[in-house]
Amino acid sequence: MRTGSRLPALKAPARNPQDSHAGYPENTKKLRRIAKAYLRSTLEDSEEQKKIKKFVDSVYRDRLGFEIFMTKKAYQEILGKKLELNCRDTDNFFELLAKDPKNGLDKSDVKTFYYIVRSGRPFCGGDCGQFITGTFFACLKCFVADQKKCFYLCRECFKKGKFGTKHKLILDNYALLHALGLANQVKTVSKVINSNLE
Repeated sequence: MRTGSRLPALKAPARNPQDSHAGYPENTKKLRRIAKAYLRSTLEDSEEQKKIKKFVDSVYRDRLGFEIFMTKKAYQEILGKKLELNCRDTDNFFELLAKDPKNGLDKSDVKTFYYIVRSGRPFCGGDCGQFITGTFFACLKCFVADQKKCFYLCRECFKKGKFGTKHKLILDNYALLHALGLANQVKTVSKVINSNLE
């Protein structure tokens, strides 16, 4: 609270226990719409459709089964051994995926999960360890070195600033994309200049 302020401190509205990040429900809805659009765009790709079907058929739909699926990294058998989900809280992730957690995951929930895995959406490497449904922050140095081992943060953990001294250049996903685009342009220009000098 600011000193000298005459306004009373505002109380945060009561939160749903599932809602560990601001904007959780809306971001989840957006993510579902993106997943649906992605899946629709793959209808002509028979190989991708086989992977989707195999994935949907192999995911356990109840909470315990989902936890086993995640612990065994069963998704790697379908989508590749190099794929790694850094999920530290499978119960919370299950709650995020399931429209009706009491009844488990339905087919559309599992398809959203498939999109999350396939697109490489990150989990937070900060204190919370949650799946990031919206804007994320990433260490540029880590991302360039090895995207699979990159250090990602959600907005809340980034705001807290608890990510150590190892990660110095943290960018949001839009700035990261822009920085990588500029880096590629510089490489292209350098190649053209060097070829003209020869």
